[in-house]
Amino acid sequence: MMAAPLLVEKNNNDLAKWSQAIKDILLNREVIAVDQDALGKQGHRVLQRGSIEVWTKPLSDGTTAVAFFNLGKNGQSVKVRWTELQLGKVRSVRDLWRKTNIGNLTEGYEGTLATHRAVLLKVDAGQ
Repeated sequence: MMAAPLLVEKNNNDLAKWSQAIKDILLNREVIAVDQDALGKQGHRVLQRGSIEVWTKPLSDGTTAVAFFNLGKNGQSVKVRWTELQLGKVRSVRDLWRKTNIGNLTEGYEGTLATHRAVLLKVDAGQ
């Protein structure tokens, strides 16, 4: 969300030694595309409810990256309406970590975040 270069420590740059979990994180092209988006805009926090933070970032293709973070010590339910994030009519939503389309969530996003977990969505919304 912060439009920064991805750096891998020199001693950890042997892909053959990476666990699958590390590969899934560091080689996810859709997540990297959000970070390296041509628009070059930084993400910013738009909502905080207790230990849940919601960040948005406009992308060059007209979509918006939306990240939900649980900074707390316990799992948390998340329920956010798109209007709270200043998003218009939502046409589609994609979960970038899971690499799956989750369809047209017309009202907002609802889910549960385990402790210290995040969800990163790409939201196509009209104004």
